[in-house]
Amino acid sequence: MISKFLAISILFFCLSCENKDNLPPIPTEQFVLFQYSHVNHAWGYINKGWLIDHEGNVLKYNVDNNANWHFSEKGFLSNTEMIENLSHAELTEIRVSEEELQEMFSLIEEAKKGEISEAKNIGADMGAIVFSGYDFSADSNKYEQVFLSQSGDFERENKHKKAQKLVKWLKEINDQIN
Repeated sequence: MISKFLAISILFFCLSCENKDNLPPIPTEQFVLFQYSHVNHAWGYINKGWLIDHEGNVLKYNVDNNANWHFSEKGFLSNTEMIENLSHAELTEIRVSEEELQEMFSLIEEAKKGEISEAKNIGADMGAIVFSGYDFSADSNKYEQVFLSQSGDFERENKHKKAQKLVKWLKEINDQIN
């Protein structure tokens, strides 16, 4: 009886564990996986934030109006543009473990399918604070920006549960930086 209970308990435990081996690998040609950005044009120019690269490094940037910074046009950045943006970023002491990075990266594909809420105007002169993920296509050599959330002058969110999990995680990283 006890051995039957143990066998069932072990089986239940194994089935409830997430198999990390089934997670999609992070493409080595994809340099950037996630981004936090704060852009504001009120009372001067602000363009600062951070990126998480494919090795789990968190890189911080704060560029001025004269920097050759590329914003995603229609939701896309070329590989060249992303590398140029990376050249403006500096390594921080914060690093995401390979396991955690792979787990979070695996959520991007589902988050892409999320419905985006209507933008609500909640303020003025705060700018836009945006959390994003990126999905790289080697065929087109472009990064597709996966919108997760925005706050500031306007508030909106990706309603998918996986996107909301990513936002929570990215906010925890942002708390470490600030």
